[in-house]
Amino acid sequence: MKKLFLFCIATIILLANNMEPDWENNKAYKSPLNPSAKAGYGGQCTAFVWGRVYEKFNIELGINAPRSVPHANKWWTDNLYPKTLKRGSIPKSNSIVIWGGDFHKKNGKYKNPYGHVAFIEKVENGYVYFNEANVETFKNTNFGGGYDGYVKKWTLEKFKKYRPYSGKISGYIYINSSTTSGIFDGAGSLVSPKDDCWGCDKDEARMQPHNGVGSTVVFQWWYDKDICSQIDLIANEDIDVVVRAKGWNKHLTEKEFKVTLGQNPITLKRPNVNNDWTTLAITSIKPVTDTTPIYALCKTSSDEYKKGNRETSGNPSLVDVTSNHYWTGTGSIISQATPRPKYPYGVSKDDAVTFKTKKSLTSFQWDTTNCNDIEVSNDGTNKYTDAIVDIKPWYESSWNKEICKSLPCKIHRGGEAYYIIKVKTKPNAIKQNKFLHAECIK
Repeated sequence: MKKLFLFCIATIILLANNMEPDWENNKAYKSPLNPSAKAGYGGQCTAFVWGRVYEKFNIELGINAPRSVPHANKWWTDNLYPKTLKRGSIPKSNSIVIWGGDFHKKNGKYKNPYGHVAFIEKVENGYVYFNEANVETFKNTNFGGGYDGYVKKWTLEKFKKYRPYSGKISGYIYINSSTTSGIFDGAGSLVSPKDDCWGCDKDEARMQPHNGVGSTVVFQWWYDKDICSQIDLIANEDIDVVVRAKGWNKHLTEKEFKVTLGQNPITLKRPNVNNDWTTLAITSIKPVTDTTPIYALCKTSSDEYKKGNRETSGNPSLVDVTSNHYWTGTGSIISQATPRPKYPYGVSKDDAVTFKTKKSLTSFQWDTTNCNDIEVSNDGTNKYTDAIVDIKPWYESSWNKEICKSLPCKIHRGGEAYYIIKVKTKPNAIKQNKFLHAECIK
């Protein structure tokens, strides 16, 4: 049965011990995943840095759009995707450095009008540790010479100087700076407040550690004016997060704030008084180093409203869960909950909103107590839909990937347990309908 208040300790990830790229074997550096390699430029600096960011952070970089990578100096002058990445003039650990190019002439031609990029692994004690390609291995071909083969260590003074054939540094793009983007790790539900069970009047979702990237967990909440008119959010230890809430069928968030979650609860009211179903995403501003439980508990309007140190943002936004996917919605099948008369949503079936024009990540929480088989589909139809479906037990960090590569997708799990399902769809995979549907089947 779900769930014990466990204080699981995960291995602490030290970025300093992860400076060696797996250039020879990792798919991040190879076609078809790497866009530069796919275009025939697999040994260039852009191919290497794109691959290094994907290898460490599972982020697909691009200019103006994902996986669109032109010359190196364009990484600074154009809009690097995803747009949540911060920029600056100071070298930091886990950042991209962009040189603007060397426009001195040699034999009547510019030395290098295209610029150069490298990946900074660490900045420590006055030294910059970085990796790059096609410098010491330089080949004057489209493909280029490939990874230079070792982590370079330069003083800050040397690093900032004008570099022949690369030029002057234009700036830095920070991959692990504080951001509101975090990898999707789990989902919880509060869909039947009159019942005393996990997923009914309380729930837990677990953030997991990722190398330099934040974590996102989500909840679905059914408003009951008598016993669940507001919810409290709690963490075992203090953690800075962004909370984004919206009506279940909306794409843009309707309430967003930064706050420190901890053992002192933070209270959330529904963002839209005309919508009884609320979905919310909670994203760690910095990477978590241990498995981090986040709890949501039903409360009433007579309970104290605990504001905490929240800083409210008035700007609606999308919830970026990295890899250029946007979380859109979450649904629940809490099969041990008491069904509402003529309204089985959240108990034996549910809908979750998805995007038509963007890469979407939609989730469901599934309680198998009275439901060992479910089907996930495009709005309850048998229409074939390209999608990737992953599943895991609610408490696990790793996913059982690609159990289905299209919808409808039928899933069987025995016993009484809780699972998290995530469904990733490409732009325009959902042609007409905008909901994904999950339902218990016999």
